[in-house]
Amino acid sequence: MCIRDRFMQVQSQIRENSMQVRDYLDDLNKWQDEISQKDTKIAKTPSISQAVQQPQKTEQKNTKKYKRDYNTTKDYYEAWDKFDAVRLWKKCRIRRRQRLIIKPPTRPLLPQPPRHRVRCRGRRQIRR
Repeated sequence: MCIRDRFMQVQSQIRENSMQVRDYLDDLNKWQDEISQKDTKIAKTPSISQAVQQPQKTEQKNTKKYKRDYNTTKDYYEAWDKFDAVRLWKKCRIRRRQRLIIKPPTRPLLPQPPRHRVRCRGRRQIRR
């Protein structure tokens, strides 16, 4: 095979490749045009939420007042002074102990397989 024949083959392969790429890009452009047409068509049609048109909710401010809002700062600090943290801690501790006493200890549902002892004798290990 001479150099001219090889050159002609490469040139024809380049032409075929360029034609394939051109066809691919043409198909891609057609697809993009179709999708853009569908998008504009969908954008023109009213959606379900627009067709129903629910009444708009007005924003309501949180007007609910808590008990703490009626107290003065002095009353707030007096209430914390009356709070006994140690008594609450003891109460929680007693409840926890009662829960632990009533609750039976958990055991595994399935029996555990026996564990094998490995004894070493020189270089070999013997399982029993």
